[in-house]
Amino acid sequence: MKNFKQFMLTEQMDSESPCQELLDSVFNLYMKFQNYHWNVQGQSFAEYHEFFGDLYEFAYNNVDKIAEQIRTLGYKANLFDVGTESINSELNSIGMMLDIVQDMKRTREIATMAAEYAESELQNRGLVNYIEGFIDEMSKHIWMAESYTK
Repeated sequence: MKNFKQFMLTEQMDSESPCQELLDSVFNLYMKFQNYHWNVQGQSFAEYHEFFGDLYEFAYNNVDKIAEQIRTLGYKANLFDVGTESINSELNSIGMMLDIVQDMKRTREIATMAAEYAESELQNRGLVNYIEGFIDEMSKHIWMAESYTK
């Protein structure tokens, strides 16, 4: 019979767990940011290209941190709900910004649920602190992206 620690290290996190949803959502953002970074065009190309580059670096760094946080909980880090069907490379730069604002707001909502879950169910203050910092950074990126659309 497996002891508890062996069991935990081989278990997958529930795909509906807020922490798992956050990992999937941030990874999907990463792919979208990268795609828009590659495909943006038109006036102010350099500015948009750089902004999308900053966003995909932010997302990439946080995908790794979220996966590592899942590992510290004793679960394997996997991606469950990942797809590219929501990436429309034909959008103009403003359309791209409007698209990512919507996705970033949804990710922020997921992060808020993950922080609540980490606090109430996991009682993991370190994870709560990390997620709250992520929410603060995401809020800044949302504000900046919305500013491009005005």
